Amino acid sequence: MGRVLSILFLLALGAGLGFIVGIGQAHFPIVQKVTHQIENVQTELSLLRTELAKKAGIVIPQAQTADITLNKAQSFIQQGQLANAALYFNNAWANQPTWQTLQRYQQSVLQYCRQLIEKADLNTALQLLNDMDNFLRSQTSHLTVAEIEQLQQMLDEVSQLKQSTETLLAEKQAKPQEVEKAQAQEAIATLSKRVEYFLTQASDISAGSELPFYYLTSAQSILQQLILQASEIDTVKTTVAKLSEDFEKTKQVVLYNQSKLEWEKISKGSDEITIAEVGKAEDILQQWLKRRQFLMERVSKLVSPEFSKMAQESMDKINSEITNWQTEQQRRYERWAIGQIESFYNSFKEHGKNTDPYSLGEIDTRYLSAATNAAYNEVFSTYYAKLESGQKITVSSQMFATKKQKLSRF
Repeated sequence: MGRVLSILFLLALGAGLGFIVGIGQAHFPIVQKVTHQIENVQTELSLLRTELAKKAGIVIPQAQTADITLNKAQSFIQQGQLANAALYFNNAWANQPTWQTLQRYQQSVLQYCRQLIEKADLNTALQLLNDMDNFLRSQTSHLTVAEIEQLQQMLDEVSQLKQSTETLLAEKQAKPQEVEKAQAQEAIATLSKRVEYFLTQASDISAGSELPFYYLTSAQSILQQLILQASEIDTVKTTVAKLSEDFEKTKQVVLYNQSKLEWEKISKGSDEITIAEVGKAEDILQQWLKRRQFLMERVSKLVSPEFSKMAQESMDKINSEITNWQTEQQRRYERWAIGQIESFYNSFKEHGKNTDPYSLGEIDTRYLSAATNAAYNEVFSTYYAKLESGQKITVSSQMFATKKQKLSRF
């Protein structure tokens, strides 16, 4: 309740400051700052209202949720926090991929680009415009035919601003070499700071989130631009070399932390698959197979070499256990089969051709070793030779019809 009152108070304060707009051009920065503050407060109030509605069990329309999220994205754009703006826009676009959502975000980016142009940050503005142009062209699958025609007007607007920016950039490049060099150094310094910012963000965010990879990708994109400039300006090579080293270090830290968290989950889940040391071979074998499947489904998430090696060692151990228990299961089946053969042979010595062949019929000879299979054939051949012609047909039918004992029983 205290948070709600505080937000309402700020809204009232913002409304009371409305007269500042008329003070004059000298106070425009103050007016702009207050306007942004009011917009932020309104967005926070909308998000809070959504949160309270969810707790109260009130269903918020998807369009309204997307609108709130888009307001947040626009607020971040005005503050220059493009990474955060992109996250909120992606969420709004996922909830409501409509022409209105696309148009609002495009206008916000264009407005921000104009601000960058006023600040002479032409390279950043041009990069954003190119990204916006590519993004708009990739969204035609979400639009109707009528909206695609409107999209062309939107692309023309982006193109016009790109052309004017490129013209300003060309004029800027045509200045004396000393001025151009100074401006290039300034641009490089700005880009370098952005790389450092993204690397810091990637390091500070705790594992388990996709954001560190987003920041690493952003840093790498800018670093590639700096590498191209380093080939033309010798003094940049040192800066690029250091940033490249920092990038690799940060990347390894992020990969390690992400893999460590995933490995902890894998280890915990694997330990929960209990495996007995003694018992039925089939039951124990199935648990080892289950543990191997569990590991195989998650090993791709281990992006750090250290944990990939640990996963491989664990997989080798599991495969070894599976092989051992498969061998043990085979041995148990064969010991049982030898018992059946001996039982039949003893009965045969006592009853001769009247011996019931059931104990031999249960044996599946596919699982017997060469030696045991030879003993089986020898005993059966001796017995079969004693039978009369009519009995042989009956015994053969009985042997074929007898249900074989499965390997999984052992």
